[in-house]
Amino acid sequence: MSYDHPGRSTEEYARIVAGLLVSLHDDKSEARSAAAARSADYAGLANYQRILGIGGAATAADAAIVGDEASVRTQLQAVLDAGATDILADLVPAGPGQTASLQRTTDLLRGLIS
Repeated sequence: MSYDHPGRSTEEYARIVAGLLVSLHDDKSEARSAAAARSADYAGLANYQRILGIGGAATAADAAIVGDEASVRTQLQAVLDAGATDILADLVPAGPGQTASLQRTTDLLRGLIS
């Protein structure tokens, strides 16, 4: 597909959006389990499996951004460094304190855009 924008290079208007599950939680395995549960409805779709395969992930949980604040921040930056211009974060609360997990994730993301 080509776009005709006279006087503008592709880099000036092209957007690459990475949609990822994001869970800020100290127990990564618990966060990955929550991501697996969240993605259960679409994880088996052929087009989704194709995208995961291209990215080198076997499951949505493998591709999810999980961990503590520093780890999540680093992983999100890696996505941007790889060429994404935007990140669509699907927030996944994890663990027994799901409200706190969700709040930590929201606070981190809010801090990154301010």
